[in-house]
Amino acid sequence: MNSILGAITPAQIPGLGALQIPVWLIVLVPIALLIFLATTSLLTLDVAKTIVSTIRDVFSAIVKVLSPPKDKLGKVKWDSWQTLIWISAYSWFVSMMPQEPVIQSFIASVGWLFLIPGVHWFVHEEKLKVFSNLEVNVKKGLTFNNFFFGPWITGALVCIFLFGGLVDSPSSVGLICWPPISAVIALAPKFIKASPAGPKYTLPEKPSDRQDVAIVMLSNLILSCWFQLYFSTQNWIQNYPSMLSSDLSRSSFLVKLNAKDRPSSRGVMILNEAGDIVTNELTGQSWSMVERWLLDVDQQMKLIQSTVVDQLPAAEENAF
Repeated sequence: MNSILGAITPAQIPGLGALQIPVWLIVLVPIALLIFLATTSLLTLDVAKTIVSTIRDVFSAIVKVLSPPKDKLGKVKWDSWQTLIWISAYSWFVSMMPQEPVIQSFIASVGWLFLIPGVHWFVHEEKLKVFSNLEVNVKKGLTFNNFFFGPWITGALVCIFLFGGLVDSPSSVGLICWPPISAVIALAPKFIKASPAGPKYTLPEKPSDRQDVAIVMLSNLILSCWFQLYFSTQNWIQNYPSMLSSDLSRSSFLVKLNAKDRPSSRGVMILNEAGDIVTNELTGQSWSMVERWLLDVDQQMKLIQSTVVDQLPAAEENAF
C-alpha cells in the first residue's frame, strides 16, 4: 500500500497538477469568502449590505448621467450630449461587424463625428445631475484661474480622429497640431453672434476680445513650435548621436538635466570596437604572424573599418 501511494506523484492526482492548482484556487477562494461572510456576525452582514448598496448607487448614478434627460412633461430630450455619445458607441459596435476594412473605417469615423460634439457639449455642462440632490458643474471643474480647458479636450479628440484614424501619420503630427486646433475651437464662439434670425459670423468688436484672440492663438502657436523643436531635436540626436557628448551649456534651448552623465562620443565607440577586433585577431598569434599582419596593415584597416561600421547602430552620422 505504501509503495502504491509513493508511486503516485502530485501531478497524477487530479487538481494537484501545476496547471490545475491556480484553477482550484480561483474556484475555492470565492466559495471560502462566501462561507466566511455567511458565518460572520450581523455587523459583517451590514457592512456587506452597505458595500452592495454603494455599488448599486454608483451604478445607478452612472446610468442616470448617461441617460438622455427629460423635460417637464416627462418626455425624453433627444437633443443632448448623452444621445450623441450613445450613437457613437453604437457606431463603433456596428463597425466591428463588417469584414471589409473600408466599411469598418467609414462606420468608425461616423462614431467619431458623433463623439467629438458629444464630449464638447459635455464639458460645457453646468448643471449635471449625478444624484437626486447633487449637481456637478463640469465647466467650472475644468476652469483654472479663469481659463477653461474644455476646448483642448475637444481638440485632442479631433487630432486623434484626424491624424490617428483618417490619415496614417506619426503621432508627432497630431501633437504639433493639437494646440492651434484647440485654440480655433476655443475662439470660434467669439466670431459667432447670436441673433433672432440665427447665428451670424462676425469679427470681435470689443478690443478685449480681439486681444484674447491674439494672445490665445499666438501662445498656442508657440507651444506648437516647442513641440516641433522637441521632435526635431530627437531626430537630430537619433541621426547624429555624437551631439549628446557635446557641451550644451551655452545652448539657448537645450538643457541637460544631469550634466555629469555625458555619454562617450561616437569616435570613442569606434576606437573601442576597432581595438576589440584587433585584439581578437592577434591574441595567441606568433610574432611572425603579427609581423605579416602589420605588413598588410592598410588592407587590414579597411576590413576593420567596414566591420566596425556594420556593427554601429544605423544613423546618418555613420557616413562621416
